[in-house]
Amino acid sequence: MFENGGKNYWKNKRLLAYPLLLVIIVAFGFGDRPFDPGYQWDLHAYYGSVKSYAEGGEPYAHAEFTYVYPPPTMFLFQWMAWISFKTIRNVFTIINAIVLVGLIYLWAEKILKCRNDPFFYIFCFGAYNTSILIALRSGNIELIINGILWLGFYFYLKGKTGLFCISTLAASMFKINLIALLVLLLFINDKRRGSYIMLSGLLFLAYLLSAYAMSPHLFSGYLDNIHEKAFGSERGAINPSTLEFVKDITVRLDKWTGLFHTESSRILAYLAVAAATIILSLYAYLRFSRRTRGDNRMLVLFFICIVYAIISPRFKDYSYMLIIPPTYYFIAQKKEYMNIATILLVLTFPPVSSGLATSTLLDGLGVYFPLFLAYSVWLMCIMEMTNASKD
Repeated sequence: MFENGGKNYWKNKRLLAYPLLLVIIVAFGFGDRPFDPGYQWDLHAYYGSVKSYAEGGEPYAHAEFTYVYPPPTMFLFQWMAWISFKTIRNVFTIINAIVLVGLIYLWAEKILKCRNDPFFYIFCFGAYNTSILIALRSGNIELIINGILWLGFYFYLKGKTGLFCISTLAASMFKINLIALLVLLLFINDKRRGSYIMLSGLLFLAYLLSAYAMSPHLFSGYLDNIHEKAFGSERGAINPSTLEFVKDITVRLDKWTGLFHTESSRILAYLAVAAATIILSLYAYLRFSRRTRGDNRMLVLFFICIVYAIISPRFKDYSYMLIIPPTYYFIAQKKEYMNIATILLVLTFPPVSSGLATSTLLDGLGVYFPLFLAYSVWLMCIMEMTNASKD
């Protein structure tokens, strides 16, 4: 679909872009700034929490760091306790760089097949308020998790359902909400899908039970941290999720209506929005599936990713990299959407989005522009499904 999207000169030189990209990312990581105290802050949290645990401390109740992954994952970070933080930063930068280059290669060469479109590579680093660069700066494992997820999505598109399940389960070991992406199994024509769903569910449940059995105390601390992150301490620019947007809107509405003065009422408003999104999405898909034939697995994959992103109660600024390929897919296949998408993309660039975030006209809601772009792409997909069902 996208094979002829770029200039001819790009076709023969595109493979040179990948090692060049790797060099640029590593240089970005080894500059002076990565060693500033405020750089790679999530890696600081991993290091501080694991070191505290190795010394007999409380990794989930540390005064300075907050660890938000299940207890078993701490063993994967245990090596950090015996190495200097500078060395850890170097190693982590190289790993992230390799994963990112591999991820872009997977997107461009294997999934979207947009290898000849230079705009795609610019789009990757600019989309959603430069979410990929934020992931690199933060030192979060989001890039690695996306690498695992998209490898699984590639298996999903190729009909290798078992490998898709394994990849999704592996990613969910760190961020348990990602297990919801196994809903993709409901949209495949495979007699064994029920078995895949049941087995995956049992394995995930066994993982959580083992995490609890390993240390009920640590597991309780993990749940407390997750609750705090999901419903309290992060909002706005660093967590432009629907939950936080609805909470900000209802706080403003409460001044006029008095209906949303409690936290529970605001969460109920979010649940209503999420439910409406799911119902409209399901309605559009059912109409589409009844009137179209052929393999629509890629469209379903991308649509589910978009829906997952906009209904997640916590969706960090760097998490938006998950929906970069779906966003490109939906705007690149329809020229009439390109102008709208380009405008929205520009609005999410840091110089512009920073101005929007502080604009008095938007009353502080400009920080949610990545979310607005995601909803715009969702609406584009709804329109595409509706129009296709009429043909």
